[in-house]
Amino acid sequence: MNDVRITHEIDCNEETFWSKCFFDEEFTRKLFLEALSFPVWRILKQETRPDGSTFRSVETQPKLENVPGPMKKLIGDKLSYTESGTYSKDKRRYEFEIVPSTLTDKTKITGVMYCEPIGEKKIRRVVEVKVEVKVFAIGGMVEEKIGDDVRLNYDKAAAFTNQWVREKGY
Repeated sequence: MNDVRITHEIDCNEETFWSKCFFDEEFTRKLFLEALSFPVWRILKQETRPDGSTFRSVETQPKLENVPGPMKKLIGDKLSYTESGTYSKDKRRYEFEIVPSTLTDKTKITGVMYCEPIGEKKIRRVVEVKVEVKVFAIGGMVEEKIGDDVRLNYDKAAAFTNQWVREKGY
């Protein structure tokens, strides 16, 4: 199992982060298609529930770069995944699960994202992801690659988010 913890400072308050960035369709579309250069991204479902929580499910296809040979042979040339998660206003946490298009029965990826206020208009966004891949001989390598890619994408997302916040004047 590979546990990844990622933190970034974002230049807005928590409410702005969730409502005007994370759950904003224009923001997320530009993040995935432009900043992360994913060939495919689409919202499958997004809804606010009666208890005030927000559920979202998205389908994406990341760019596959620097994939080790044994892993590429296992997953093929294209990989997509569905991320489904719920943001609880009470807990102030987004809990999610990622289901890949290949090795679905051998891969478990779960995570949580939350914000820690560190100023009037500044938060620390924390993402904790658990990756488990049960494939003989190369499971650990696959877990490590997924962890590295998650970290890289969240690094890019933090830079994009801060740029977005500045441009929008939030």
